[in-house]
Amino acid sequence: MRCPVCRADNEEKPACRRCRADLSMLWAVEEQREICLRSARIFLQRGQNKQALERIAQASGLRRGADADQLAAVAYLLDGDFAAALRHHS
Repeated sequence: MRCPVCRADNEEKPACRRCRADLSMLWAVEEQREICLRSARIFLQRGQNKQALERIAQASGLRRGADADQLAAVAYLLDGDFAAALRHHS
């Protein structure tokens, strides 16, 4: 995670390794995002594409990323919506 104060990359929680800024809220958001993506993968495995897309949207609301876009593309492909899959493909 990149520190918003000094821009240092951080691998460990909760404070920035360089400037000691408290990053605990950012780490919490990132953990929630990972939970959303993990549950989206489970929904996809169960064939519940609509629920998967809802979780992916939640994850993207927390932080956009190529991982969420790619997962959305898979969900749309499985749903047969090729135009939407192409829009999310990166």
